[in-house]
Amino acid sequence: MPRSFTRLLLSLFLSLLAANASIGLAQNVQYSPALNQARESGGFHGAIVTLDTASDKYLASDTKMVHTGFIPASTFKIFSSLVALETGVVSHDDLLIWDGVVRDRSEINRDLTLVEAFALSALPHYQQLVREIGKAEMKRF
Repeated sequence: MPRSFTRLLLSLFLSLLAANASIGLAQNVQYSPALNQARESGGFHGAIVTLDTASDKYLASDTKMVHTGFIPASTFKIFSSLVALETGVVSHDDLLIWDGVVRDRSEINRDLTLVEAFALSALPHYQQLVREIGKAEMKRF
């Protein structure tokens, strides 16, 4: 379990990192009606971007949105999880202790393992985890 979870996190992080770096440099982004239809049919707000390796062109559901910067939001949990595991601050089955503050999302108002906190996108647990990792270690990665 720990190895597969770590591999999943690493794959997600590297995919996001590569996509972010590439899109920032991409001059050749073309609108794709098919990608836009896929996004709309799922009821999602955002952008889908793919790379057509045959033509070396990026295809996007929204060509304006891919050039707009956004905060990392929940994608930061991927990076934070990897750093926490790599530094030994936590293992996949260690409990992240609930701070006792009752929040609107009752499912996170308890101690959670890293896997549970990730699955539930438990921001308070991740905030505490990043504090435990510390600024110096976060910067090192």
